[in-house]
Amino acid sequence: MDQGSDAGRCVDAAMAMLAMIASQALHVTERTPPPALRSFVDQIRAIVPPVGADRVLGPELARLAEWFTQKVFEA
Repeated sequence: MDQGSDAGRCVDAAMAMLAMIASQALHVTERTPPPALRSFVDQIRAIVPPVGADRVLGPELARLAEWFTQKVFEA
């Protein structure tokens, strides 16, 4: 793997974490996503459902990071 691929995977992981945090913030404040983002948030929550109790998030976040990677290469 080259440095570009490593950097890309780090960006995908960061995006996954930020997306999960934003989804969770909407959940705990009982707010719905704006219409333009509903589908995006639904896709995120299909991979990382909102957190209601303690659980290990690593595997879910890894799947979400991979989802971001796939989306980049679809474009």
